[in-house]
Parts: sequence; structure tokens; C-alpha cells
Amino acid sequence: MPADDGIEDELALLRRRAYAPDADITVDDAALARLAHLEEAVRVDRRARIAAETAAETAAEAVAADAIPPRAAEVPPAEPDAAEPRTDAIAPETMRAAPRRRAWHTAAVITVAVVACALAATVGVARDRPVAAPTPSLVAVGPLDSDPSARTLLELPVDGAPVAYFDQGGRGDPPGFPIPEGLAWTMWFGEYYGRELWLARAQGGAPCVAAVHEDDVVSRCAVVEPFGPDGVNVLVAYADIAPDDRPEGMQPGQSIAYWWPSGGPLRIEMGTPGPDPG
Repeated sequence: MPADDGIEDELALLRRRAYAPDADITVDDAALARLAHLEEAVRVDRRARIAAETAAETAAEAVAADAIPPRAAEVPPAEPDAAEPRTDAIAPETMRAAPRRRAWHTAAVITVAVVACALAATVGVARDRPVAAPTPSLVAVGPLDSDPSARTLLELPVDGAPVAYFDQGGRGDPPGFPIPEGLAWTMWFGEYYGRELWLARAQGGAPCVAAVHEDDVVSRCAVVEPFGPDGVNVLVAYADIAPDDRPEGMQPGQSIAYWWPSGGPLRIEMGTPGPDPG
């Protein structure tokens, strides 16, 4: 707050009315508002003076640091003749280093300037760079997605390394899969709802699924891509499942889908398939 005897006297009076033992300013709204205004003016003025003094001190110290003569060259001068007095001795005041506080202030000023320039450049680049549109993710479409009442019966994790399943445990030969190329591996996955579930991979990468009950084999391989987003599935109709093996609540017209989607667990679902399932 600029020096003003009248304002200072007014502020002192208002402070006595606010903080003295016989304070009465709480019943005077105008005096309260005036006190708040003057207090804020004092704070603003104090902050401005401190900032100005700090800036002036920093600038003066930076100038003083730049004025310090450089240190003597590292290569020592040739030895003078012993008969002649030395005239190249460095004066003690030249060898004094700048005070630690001065060096710290100078480094701080340089660091702040560099950071500010880098931030400004970064903001400018970010403002000018076009924002790329998000890449839409592919959502796998299940064989029973057309039925809103379809439900998942089981989700079974598929080990990414099928080596542990090469030993089929006496399950016999794997079923045939409708693909002309050879198979890289086959995996017996257990029995679910009266069907033995087999997975396989063709040498070209295509995934295959088979649901087997004795001589009845329902199998399928994905041949469009090595593993499209929808994966591969087979459907077994209500009539092809023994009554004791049907899930609870299964109705005529429904099917069980053994579905191996890309990037997800093996899913066994029950519902009514659409006109072109899987």
C-alpha cells in the first residue's frame, strides 16, 4: 500500500476496533468492509515490494557474477629467470570464488528461463498438433448374440501354451477337423453337457473347435483369418443332447454354443441361434 499517513491512521483505528479488548467493529458492516479492503491492499503492496526487491537482488548478483575475471589458464607459465622477480602472480582477490549464494541464484535464474522456454515450446507444439481419432476396437460377435435371453453357462480359461495338453490322458485320437492342412496341436478340454470338447490349431494358425459324443462329431475351423475377432464356434441343438445332459431350463429350439473367441476364455452358452449362427 503506498505511503499515506491518512490511510495508515485509518487502518490503525480500524484494527483497534477489530482487535482491541473493547472491539465494536462487528456491528459496523461498513467498517468491516473497509478494514478487509485496506488489509488486502497492504498484502498486495507487501508482495509487490518483496518481488521487486528479489528481482533487483537477483539481477545485481547475476551481473556481479558475470564481472568476475576468469580463472588463469590451466597451463602453467614458463618458469621465470631466478634473477628476475615474478610479475605474473595472480592477485588474491582474483582467485576468490563467487559466494555460494550468488552462484545458486544465478543457476536458479538460468534454470527457470530454460524450463519456461521448453514449456512454451511444448505447449505450442501440442496446440498445433492435430488430435488423432481413436481407433475403434473390434468386439467379438457371439453365435447367440441375436437372442437377448441367451446366457453363459461356463467360461473356461484357455492356456496360451498348449504343450501341457499334448498328453491326452488316454482319451484316444482327436476328432477330424474340416481343414485341409495339418494341425499344429490338439487339446482335449474336458466333457461338458454330454460332449467332449476339443480345441486345435491348424499349421496356418486357424483355430478349431469340436464337440464329440461317441460317433457324432460337430467341428468347425475358422478359415477366413488365422484368428478373426469372432473366433470360432460350434452349435449342438436341443434334440442332439441327451435329456440328462441338458442344462437346467433348456427348451426346444435352443442350442448350446461352444465358442472360442479371440483374446478371451472359452465360453459355453445356451440360447436360440439366429438364422445364420456363428
